[in-house]
Amino acid sequence: MTFNSNDSPNDATKDENSIVEQSDSKEQFWPITMRPKESCAFDVVAIGHAVVDIMVNVSTENLFDFELNKGTMQLTDSKHLGEQILEKFQTSEDSFEIVKSSGGSAGNTIYALAKLGITTGFLGTVFDDELGRHYIQDFQDSSVKCFFSPKKLENMDIGSIDESIATGRCNVFITPDKDRTMLTYLGASANFDIEDVNSLNFSSTGLVYLEGYLFDSVSGTAALMEAITRARQNSTLVSLSLSDPFVVERYKDVILDLITNNKIDILFGNFTEASILSSSDSINDIAEFLRVNSQFAVVTDGSNGSYCIDESELIFVPAFESNKVADTTGAGDSFAAGTIAGFIRGYSIQDSLKIGSLLAKEVIEHVGPRPTDDVYGILKQFQYEF
Repeated sequence: MTFNSNDSPNDATKDENSIVEQSDSKEQFWPITMRPKESCAFDVVAIGHAVVDIMVNVSTENLFDFELNKGTMQLTDSKHLGEQILEKFQTSEDSFEIVKSSGGSAGNTIYALAKLGITTGFLGTVFDDELGRHYIQDFQDSSVKCFFSPKKLENMDIGSIDESIATGRCNVFITPDKDRTMLTYLGASANFDIEDVNSLNFSSTGLVYLEGYLFDSVSGTAALMEAITRARQNSTLVSLSLSDPFVVERYKDVILDLITNNKIDILFGNFTEASILSSSDSINDIAEFLRVNSQFAVVTDGSNGSYCIDESELIFVPAFESNKVADTTGAGDSFAAGTIAGFIRGYSIQDSLKIGSLLAKEVIEHVGPRPTDDVYGILKQFQYEF
């Protein structure tokens, strides 16, 4: 999920009669509950594309040179294109530092949840190569249980697929305004399918967190739908991240069908994504649309703050300001993690959004999509105990 201070117009928040004024209402608690802790082997299991993030600072001109659409995620069928772009950057007169991190959108969220002591798992697909083995080891070292089908790691039939298949990777190009543009090669992650979903015991999982990027492959869409069905059959909560404006544009009808039929318990999106979904650029209209059509929605509005919308209330929480933004990659993912962690630990909606905002602030202050080891200390300063 993206998190960008330029996601919405400056006048998106308040007018005299705005329903945003309800944000000052009394402390509200979540109207949804998870199954009892003692019956959960995992509090949260994320399902998404297992990709390695490769981050580099570039100029805006660099993006234009390679015809990259600034501020969006673009897919490529070639694992070599990102490498070729990086090679050209590195042979220029400028110096480019490259940072690698095992992630993907849902992967970033589940890593942050694990950092907060939430019992976590992850479903995805990597290839049996150096990056794939590193990905699994990295997550296991972070106390995230990886559910990866052995056939996808060891027995993939190279002769039946593109011989260049490899573990997915996302090239993240960070411009001076700290916006990021992504070029993603899904690779083996696009092989995630219904069979992989079967490796999870939904009856002992409190919540499944799904990333919208899964819609970008036929097998991923089928797996996402199967996960929702299995979750509903087992009283497991479902959370969906819209992930990217282009995802909403491409799959708007499918997403609307899911939320209007109460298949999603908590929907996460930023202002741009919610605007596309609701066909409005007014936060009040967006809130009204989500109030009527979704069960529960959280909308981030960059430095303006965040909103939580259910059938009876719109709650607004200001963002925590930062004077040292380094990179917005993964901030929305960490925001979702903090919000979900607050919900699981019994905090109010307002406090949960604040915890999400604190994690997002921490992430944007350094290069990379993950919170640091000091996240407990940061939250404790605000009397949040985990």
